[in-house]
Amino acid sequence: VEAKLPSDFSLVCDEIDRGVHNTDKLAAIAYLEKRGITYNTAKYFRLGLSTTGAFRRRVIFPSFDSEGALNYVTARAIDDATTFKYFNTQRQRSELVFNEVDVAWNRELILVEGPFDLTSCVGMNAAPMLGSWLDENYLLFNRIVLNRTPVCLAFDPDAAAKQAKVATRLLRYEIPVRIVDWAGHPIDHDPSKVGHAGFRQMVKDAKTFDETSAFRSRLTRALDSMRLS
Repeated sequence: VEAKLPSDFSLVCDEIDRGVHNTDKLAAIAYLEKRGITYNTAKYFRLGLSTTGAFRRRVIFPSFDSEGALNYVTARAIDDATTFKYFNTQRQRSELVFNEVDVAWNRELILVEGPFDLTSCVGMNAAPMLGSWLDENYLLFNRIVLNRTPVCLAFDPDAAAKQAKVATRLLRYEIPVRIVDWAGHPIDHDPSKVGHAGFRQMVKDAKTFDETSAFRSRLTRALDSMRLS
C-alpha cells in the first residue's frame, strides 16, 4: 500500500510560526509540549498535523526512504480515550527502514522500538524498528549486516529478553553490539520518557554485548522458565 499524507498536512513548526488558532491543532501542540517534544524536535523529525478523517487530533510522523520518498506514515492520537492510539500505513514494516533518509550506515546506529522514541534522538544516528523484533527477514537487519554497521540497542525495559535475542543474532554476523542499561528505571520507561539529555547519556554508557553476555542471557531465560514451570 502506498504511503500517503492527508491533503491538508502541515508541519508543526509551520503551524506555530503562523500562530495556529484551530482548537484541534492547539491541542496537538499542547500534547507535544506535555511529552517534552520541543519546536526544534518537531521540526527535525518533520512532525505534522491534519484536521481531516483518521488524522484529526493526531500527531503525524512521516518516514522517508534513502531517496527522500515517503514510505510510511504513523499518526499518534493525542487523546487517551481514543481506541487505537496509532494509525499506520498498511504496509509490512519488515519491508522498509523508517526515515532511512536520516541514517548514516557508516556510524553506530541506535535502534529504538517506536518512531516517537526517536524524539529523544535529535542529532543522533538512530532508527526505530517499528516493534521489538529484528531478524534476517527485515530490510533494516539486512542493511546493518551489508554495511557492517555497529549497533546500540535501546529496547524498552520490558523487552529485555527480545533485545538479548536480537543482539545474539547480530553477533552471528560479527556486528558490534552495545546495549543501553535500564537498571534503576521503571519498567514502563522508554527513550521518549527520559528526554534527550538523559537518553544521550544512557547511550554513552551503553555496555558491549558479547558471547559472555549472550550466554548469561540464555542462562537467565532458562532459569526464569524453570521458575515459572
